[in-house]
Amino acid sequence: MAKKTETRELFATLPAARTLWLASLGFYGRLYDEALKRAEQPRERAQTLISGFVAKGEEVEKETRSTLTRAQKEAADNLKAARTQVQSTVEERIAKLRDALPVPQLPANVFPANARIKELEAEVDALTRKVNALNAKKAAAKTAAKPAAPKAAAKPRTAKKAA
Repeated sequence: MAKKTETRELFATLPAARTLWLASLGFYGRLYDEALKRAEQPRERAQTLISGFVAKGEEVEKETRSTLTRAQKEAADNLKAARTQVQSTVEERIAKLRDALPVPQLPANVFPANARIKELEAEVDALTRKVNALNAKKAAAKTAAKPAAPKAAAKPRTAKKAA
């Protein structure tokens, strides 16, 4: 019977142990929920901050791109104006130098092609004058000549026999 008494005492303490166990489990669950909530708040705050940073970054990028585009266009316009100014200045100086310095003619024996080029140019000029004169004569003859009477229809040819 001693065994039965021990078992009864054991079962009598079980509800108290179970209550203690459930209380511990509840305490642990509550700590877990609080820790989760506390961990969630900084994460949400960090997410909000990051979203704000991204929006501000996009805004800054847009402004920077527009500023750089404007600056690039201005630089291109300034470069174009400077290039035009330099070209005109250089051309003016070259013209002044050409006017100030006579260009010497090289003798034919130093550069024999010069003499031959001048000969050919003279020949081309002479031929051009002749062609123009001939064309003028042809044009005058056409305007002076009356239209000729239409020719009679040609007779059809007969084929010759092969020998």
